[in-house]
Amino acid sequence: MSQNAPPPLPVSPPLPVAARAAFLWCLRLDEGGDRPGALEACRNALALAPDHPDLLAAQGAIALAENDASQARAAFDHLAATTPADARGWHGLGRVHLALGEPADALLALDRATERAQAPLAGLAHDRALALRQLGRFDEALATLERALEHSPGDCALLTQKARVLERARRPRDAAEVAGQVLARHPDDATAQAVLADALLTLGRPGEALAPARALLDRLLAPPAAATPEALLDALERVGRCLRVLGRHGVWVEDSRRVCARLPDHPDALSALATALWWSGDFPGALVPLRRALVLDPSHPTALWQSMLYPLQPVYATEAARAEALAEHRRAARDLARLPPERLSSVDPLLIGYPFYAPYHGPLDLDAQRRIGATLCAAQADWAARHPVAASSPAHSGPRGDDRKRVAFVSAFFRAHTVCKLFKAWIEDLDRDRFHVSVLHLDERADEETAAIAALADRFHHLPRGGMAARAVLGDLAPHAIVYPELGMNNDTLRLAALRLAPVQAVAWGHPASSGLPTLDLFLSSDLMEPEGGEAAYSERLVRLPGLSIRYSPAFSVDDREQARRETRAALGLDEATPLLLSLQTHPKYAPADDALLAAIAARLPEARFALIDSRFPIPGTILRQRLDDAFRAQGVDPEGRILMRPPMPLEAYRRLNLAGDLFLDTPAWSGGNTTFEAIHCGLPILTLPGTTLWARHSAAILTALGIDETIARDREDYVDLAERLIRDPAWRVGLVKRATAAKNALFTDRRPGAALSDVLCDAIDRASSSSPLAKDAPWPTAR
Repeated sequence: MSQNAPPPLPVSPPLPVAARAAFLWCLRLDEGGDRPGALEACRNALALAPDHPDLLAAQGAIALAENDASQARAAFDHLAATTPADARGWHGLGRVHLALGEPADALLALDRATERAQAPLAGLAHDRALALRQLGRFDEALATLERALEHSPGDCALLTQKARVLERARRPRDAAEVAGQVLARHPDDATAQAVLADALLTLGRPGEALAPARALLDRLLAPPAAATPEALLDALERVGRCLRVLGRHGVWVEDSRRVCARLPDHPDALSALATALWWSGDFPGALVPLRRALVLDPSHPTALWQSMLYPLQPVYATEAARAEALAEHRRAARDLARLPPERLSSVDPLLIGYPFYAPYHGPLDLDAQRRIGATLCAAQADWAARHPVAASSPAHSGPRGDDRKRVAFVSAFFRAHTVCKLFKAWIEDLDRDRFHVSVLHLDERADEETAAIAALADRFHHLPRGGMAARAVLGDLAPHAIVYPELGMNNDTLRLAALRLAPVQAVAWGHPASSGLPTLDLFLSSDLMEPEGGEAAYSERLVRLPGLSIRYSPAFSVDDREQARRETRAALGLDEATPLLLSLQTHPKYAPADDALLAAIAARLPEARFALIDSRFPIPGTILRQRLDDAFRAQGVDPEGRILMRPPMPLEAYRRLNLAGDLFLDTPAWSGGNTTFEAIHCGLPILTLPGTTLWARHSAAILTALGIDETIARDREDYVDLAERLIRDPAWRVGLVKRATAAKNALFTDRRPGAALSDVLCDAIDRASSSSPLAKDAPWPTAR
């Protein structure tokens, strides 16, 4: 009989001789792996004994093992109708509903089976716990398993199900302990290996998680090749999560190639290889298996999502290549919008990212962003409906007698990160007379900044990679408003924002582009950074907070600036007379059209050197360096020795490099934010050329707030002229630095943004509670 078939009743009616012979032949064929033949033999037996319960139970079990849910349902329905006291019919129907993703219907059938079972059945308890787990009723699932384990204490299936329930119930330590108990008895138990790896990943221990994840994948790949594609791909995904966190992308690529060798024409395997190549930094290479996957299945949901994301690479060799990639991205966005939400809801969460690089390569196509946002929200709503979470406590309403409005800040970057530096003061400055503030940190990394944030919050929750856990916590907190400091840089945060989890949901400019999500109400931005008419760039309601919208606090000091400058310049091989111009942005911020600016400055200042930071990925770094070399040569400048491409470095070394510089060159396509603040704090003058988007105006806004507009260039020619003057006229340069130093403390103590944010959130919550629309054009006196 097929594995996991419901057990027969102690007594069954006798079979006619011919029917019995056909039934025995059915069982032999099933044991030999010939399920189609076994089903044919079973049907022959049923023709001779149409209502016999053993035959109907066997037909249903074999059909279910053959993934024929229709035939299985018919057999178990017939059994339940003709022999309603037989638990096997109801148990089988429960398993059919589980196979079809219908846990509520499964539970009804399994409860009927439990009522009719003549003794405690481990398999029935296992399946009932599975249904309860899928419904998010974890306590009931555990109670079911504990009762069954009293009768079958060493049952491996019950223990592995218990481990999985504990893992889903946000008890990863308990899950790891139970999975370890199973593996101590059965070292090759696939489910226990998977649960142990998942639990350790949740605990932020990817190095330990890799061992069981790797053991499972290696065993499935070992001869004989009996593993199903689904099992192989699930094991690869788990190994990939470990290796991605550990930064071992090359090993991830090799593992993906091994699976593709086993499944050469499987779209899921090709999509998985594309994922690994993308994360390894081989952005062009990722498109090769991706396009092959779409040839095999043009409507493959994961590959379609990737085809929207992956053409958008950090760096392009030419403007034409950039334009072609944007066009491909927009075509894919249209294709995605035509897919039913339930198909997209199965896409790997690792891939549910946003087109992060799209705004780096020109003004955002808001129509495409809206299509992507609506598609993601529909898919996430479908996914969330099928993956409910259980609240861990009654809905939070604040401390007893506390009628303050509840606000939750949610991010994976409440640690030593740019997002934390920019928006930490919002948590501190929000009016505590009006607001109860919770903070959810969704990353396993935590440091002194995390501790500082926790101390500022009324409630703090550290949820390492906890999308599901965060949903449950937010359900408990029942916030009136959620603020996401950024969206687009972390998939867990993005998946939460795609759901309606609070009456008011806002996103800030940590990633300074519209989310396109219909679930987001407000975009919290800076009045100084936004251009006139900036409202047209957002699907959200634009809120222009005063000044820079933030209160930035420098988190470092340098005891001996001159010594640090001398030592760093000596390490670069530069004497004090050699001008050092810094352009220390990430590679996506360098548009091909702007290479000529650096080259023109190099031609004007033949003695100058230009320091940039290389990419951690070889391919983008090679592309940018080749572009700059070509641009320099076009100006008659030999790039050798003029461009100092520095490797990625720790924060302290980065700050020392700033101290060694003479001028900070802002990138016109995507302006510096945190980098500009750091450069000012290190005593560098800033040269910027503002654009027409929020992300091209950060530095200009900062200089305006400092009262220094002399180094805000009017056009490209002015940018080159100002760069030359700033180097040739040291007295002017030093005077600008002194003015910036005297004025910067005003930026670090500006509490107007926090007060304005308090007013905006209070007003928005009141409007939401009274069903007043948060329309983009509604009057809002506190917004500016």
